[in-house]
Parts: sequence; C-alpha cells; structure tokens
Amino acid sequence: MTKDGESLTPYLVALDAHPIQPASYILSHDPCLIGRGSCCAVRVQRDGVSRQHAIISRCLDVYQIADQQSSFGTFLNGERLAPLTSYRLSGNALIGLGSPVPLLRFCDPDPTGPPHSLPPMPAVPLSEDISRQCFILHGATLDLPFSAYLLLSYLYKHRDAICRTADCVRAVWEIDTQSADELVDRLYRLISELRVALEAHQALLHPNQRIRIVSHRRRGYTLVVPDPESGDA
Repeated sequence: MTKDGESLTPYLVALDAHPIQPASYILSHDPCLIGRGSCCAVRVQRDGVSRQHAIISRCLDVYQIADQQSSFGTFLNGERLAPLTSYRLSGNALIGLGSPVPLLRFCDPDPTGPPHSLPPMPAVPLSEDISRQCFILHGATLDLPFSAYLLLSYLYKHRDAICRTADCVRAVWEIDTQSADELVDRLYRLISELRVALEAHQALLHPNQRIRIVSHRRRGYTLVVPDPESGDA
C-alpha cells in the first residue's frame, strides 16, 4: 500500500550503519529476528549483542518487540525491557541492543490507532494432538518442523520442571549421552526457533498468559505454562 507514492509499510533504520546489515529493513507479517547470528534478518555485529537478541513480530496491525533473554538487554526509548515480554512499537521508537544507546529506529509511515484489547485466553492454552503430531496453542495449530515438535512434546510432558540439556537432546535425536554434547548447539537453535513460533502466536496476550521457554544456565530449560484460572494478575 502506498500514499502519495510512499510506502506505508513499517520499517527499521540503522542509526549506526557500520555494524548493522541491512541498514534499512522493511517489516512484514513474518517475525524479524535481530542479533549477531547468521539466522537473523537484521544482523548487528557489535559487542554486547547476543546471537539472537530480540524479535519484532506483528499481530493484526500491531508491531511488538521482545527481548530473547539477551545477555545485556534490549532497550525501548531508553527503558530496559523484561525478557520474553512483548512491548508495542510506535512510530519513531528507538531500539537499543546491549545498552540504552539506540541502534535502530522503528518507522511507521501509517501509525495504527489505540492498542487492541487483549484476546480472551482459552481454557486450555496449550494441548498436544498426538495423532496429528502437532500442538494447539491458544486455539491455533502450531506449524513446527518435526524436530521442534519432538522437543516441545518433551518439554510439555515435563512442563514447569527443569529439563536437562542432555535429556532434551536425547528426546529429539535419540542418541547416547556421549554423543549428546555434539548436538547442544543444534538444540540451542531449536529452542530459539520454538521461542519465535510461540511468540508469533502470543503477541497480543497479556504477559501472564504467555507460554514461554525459560533457560537455566548450564542446567536446561523449562516450559512455563500459565494457569488459565490465575487471570492477568
């Protein structure tokens, strides 16, 4: 869509072009991962920036940003964001990665109106359909690669408990403990992909309603599933 020959699609602009590629990035319905990693849509080669640092996602006409448990934090207009929690982006919002100093600007040529009300939460936020080998998240089917499905299935069976890294590896690839160490990096990438998928389906939910994967340094991961009866408190 255009207005007077100009695109109305929101985009990101690098404020320090040297360590950021591309210098300008047009956002779409697909999540935009930001960080040092090769899988990121916007790559930032700068000290203090994690491999998968933050993600921008869209739900309806609302764009939001969430820190992906980065080492030194994500900042929006100078304020540090809580990890794995989505914050709405407004026109000319300044984004800092690893420090409050802004590295990116969010530009919206056609600003949206007031935020949408949060959608109601289904009685069962996450369920597994074993016959179809898929998960239903807040009433919608999660489209996952089979390896990601296996990992989520294992985390779901042990939800709200710490799942050891080696056990997660064996649940996906069915290998012995000695070989499991070689797949830790692949597991890390798989966890990141799952987080992106979960976040994309929950952008407009209250933070207390979101299902998330929490990392425990050198220990493993926990799938946190909120209690539907707890409300937004």
